[in-house]
Amino acid sequence: MTTLDPHPFAIRPYEPTDEPSWVRCRVLAFLSTQYYDDVWPRRPDVVAPSFGLVAVDTDGQVLGLLDVRVDGDEATIDSVATHPDHQGRGMGTALLEVAVERLVRAGITRLDAWTREDQAANSWYRRNGFSEAFQYLHVHLEDGDDAEGFTTPAGFSSPVRAFVHAGIEREQELRERFARVYVCRQYVRDLSAGTPIETSIESADYALGMTQDFATLNAHAMEVAAAYDDLSTKRIGRPWTNQEVALGFVGDVGDLAKIVMTLDGTRRIDGIGLEQLEHELCDAIWSCLVLADRFGIDIGESFPRQMQDLVRHVSELRADEESTDSATLAG
Repeated sequence: MTTLDPHPFAIRPYEPTDEPSWVRCRVLAFLSTQYYDDVWPRRPDVVAPSFGLVAVDTDGQVLGLLDVRVDGDEATIDSVATHPDHQGRGMGTALLEVAVERLVRAGITRLDAWTREDQAANSWYRRNGFSEAFQYLHVHLEDGDDAEGFTTPAGFSSPVRAFVHAGIEREQELRERFARVYVCRQYVRDLSAGTPIETSIESADYALGMTQDFATLNAHAMEVAAAYDDLSTKRIGRPWTNQEVALGFVGDVGDLAKIVMTLDGTRRIDGIGLEQLEHELCDAIWSCLVLADRFGIDIGESFPRQMQDLVRHVSELRADEESTDSATLAG
């Protein structure tokens, strides 16, 4: 079990008694994605060497799941999901790390996965060492779409609904005709070198994944900023200035410091816990995003670039330290 998490979870192999909460977890996780109608009333059979893992709470309820199909020296992620009430806690990544270790021990050299256009899923794969390898289209014929060209056996009506694959080159044509057309992407992670994630902070995939993550955060932040600007205009006749936003950020950082000191035991403030820490961290991030937007800074582009610069700087400092240590020993 994780120890500092207020809602601890453990990773273990799937067991038959997990099926009810496994199904519930997968259905609820998929409802907010482009796979919202890809729901199952029971878990498909998984035959060794394929396997399934689950993240469970202290009551044994499934909060996250990962099923992997193994074929020779390659493997595919068949299902990965986290219960919507527990997303953002690292369960998916924890499940993946356990799965990768198991696959490497079994001599598997390649792990792939397929997903549609949901930003969170694509970013997650990129952050976890996968690279995009292939694209094609998922096309849904829905009630009300033009069914011309679709055929059925004699005695049946024309299809009301259908699901087909198509080449990526037909994307514009098919989007004009059907309401539900998705780009399906294949992601691949090379396991031949072992368990380390091959996509590092230096890579283009890391930067792309971070850019997409920040785009989502920024959209939420700007929505809240607009509401605050409206409220401030009603109260004082104008939105907050840049300086006032910055001063609000300083106040948030001060509150954050007090909370951290309390959680570390160097200060005592009643009623302080992880919920208050979460609140202040989000407030501080919001202020940063608002200031970046007001000054025309693209955080989604600049953050990974700045982190890459820091990695290089730290590497240079470490190299200098090692050089100094070697010179000292030689002297």
